Amino acid sequence: MQSPSGECIDNNGNNLANNNKIDIWSCNNSAAQNWAIQPGATIQNAGSSYCIGVKAGATTNGSLTILYSCNAHTDQEWIPQSNGTLLNLKSGKCLDDPSDSTTNGTQQQIWTCNTNPQQNWTLP
Repeated sequence: MQSPSGECIDNNGNNLANNNKIDIWSCNNSAAQNWAIQPGATIQNAGSSYCIGVKAGATTNGSLTILYSCNAHTDQEWIPQSNGTLLNLKSGKCLDDPSDSTTNGTQQQIWTCNTNPQQNWTLP
């Protein structure tokens, strides 16, 4: 998945562990950037049993995204919208690249859905 700024969604350090941060990083086709949208709208790190979720299942603006064992909780469900946003089912907020960052390692968050470019994603 590519961020609006041209960076890729990344499992920081390719660390398959609960609570590892989901950030952006220069696209490099590594396993840390290999994502698949699964039935039920989870975004799974391909070849693993880990999905993108929201830390502690939070629902407020600025809540951070993490990698977590896929568990069918609604904080791990992301509904692709026709405008390129990814709507988180539990929070009703969208996946957001803070300030449309291009800095490697910037952790992603959820934020009220809007038309700003930092919420427009290119899916695999």
